Amino acid sequence: MRGNIKIMAINYFFWGLWPLNAVAILYFNSITQSYANAMMVFSIYSISKTFAEIPTGIFADRCGRKKDIICGCLTEMTAFILFAAAGVRGTPAMLMAGGVLWGIGEAFFSGTNEALIYETAQELKEENKFNYYFSRINVFYRLGTSTGALLTAIIVLFMPLSAIAWISVIPPFGQLITAFMYKEPKRINAENLKKRKISSFNMFRIAARNLFRNRKLRFFSFLEILDNSMSQGCHQFESAYFKTLVGNSMISVIRFTKQMWAMFSYLFTPKVKKHVPSPVMYLLSLGWNSGIRVIGLMLNNIISPFLMASVNLSLGTQMTGYQDILQHEFTAKERSTMMSTIQFFAGIFLGIAYYLIGLSADLYSPRVTLAIIICFKGSLFIISMFNFIRKKRKHVL
Repeated sequence: MRGNIKIMAINYFFWGLWPLNAVAILYFNSITQSYANAMMVFSIYSISKTFAEIPTGIFADRCGRKKDIICGCLTEMTAFILFAAAGVRGTPAMLMAGGVLWGIGEAFFSGTNEALIYETAQELKEENKFNYYFSRINVFYRLGTSTGALLTAIIVLFMPLSAIAWISVIPPFGQLITAFMYKEPKRINAENLKKRKISSFNMFRIAARNLFRNRKLRFFSFLEILDNSMSQGCHQFESAYFKTLVGNSMISVIRFTKQMWAMFSYLFTPKVKKHVPSPVMYLLSLGWNSGIRVIGLMLNNIISPFLMASVNLSLGTQMTGYQDILQHEFTAKERSTMMSTIQFFAGIFLGIAYYLIGLSADLYSPRVTLAIIICFKGSLFIISMFNFIRKKRKHVL
């Protein structure tokens, strides 16, 4: 079973190695000729992922983690082929279709990857090392994203964005090969027959009930749903703002720098976790993210993109803290389904946010749009920190 950890690290590298990610908004905009329509691809991706979350989560709990991840690899591969083909034919409809499949593919991975890490650690009798394994595996994901951004910075000097889209079809093949190498945790094999006797609706109902009855899960899940909607929208859109300050090649360099910061963040997270409780680590990370973006936007010069890239220095502590809270609060039998339930609600907010961000950019400007996002994130941090301190004093959490 220990081999699962090594295989997942390689799988995560290929998962992150998507060169188009660095310039996706620019590529989509070149085909749709509108920021609103370009962000609509991300919106469709999010909505598609939202409605696929529950079925894929139940599929993972019923049929196993390995089959679920393999299905995700095949679906994403098809989506990326459609993205590339859209650049050749100049057809926005193919982008939208790719967005649907991309969302379904990511839904297969959502919750299942974390569950596989936790259950592998359980089988090794090392549950207390979940934070360590989660952080180390995500280092490889960030290594993949930074490598993809670096490749894009080089390729964009000699080739059009459409060439990057075709090159981006290759990494999912590596992800698929590694997925076949996973070993299913014995607990999953033993419980699958029992779960098949439970209807899919009942699995969702039980997971949702357990989720909403848990105060700690409610608080942190709702907070992450709102913050993640803005963060993901900001991440996908910020290249449009950076383009007003630097060139396309420099944008890829900035994305490379951003992913390198994320990789370092996951490297030092286990050391931070030894001294700082997960809830505090998570909330302070949100504060860093908002504060850095405010300073960068106020400067509004060539330094801004590089400064704003450093928000990822808190990504490892934020996501590890969040996942640590969730995995210790989830019930064993509905681990993937509970995570998918959270992602279901998150996807609804994210889908709306993507489109509104693009619409705002068309009506106003990329800078004004980012300012609106940052104000929302900052307000969310202040309110949640105040609420957390108040509840901590009352010993609710």
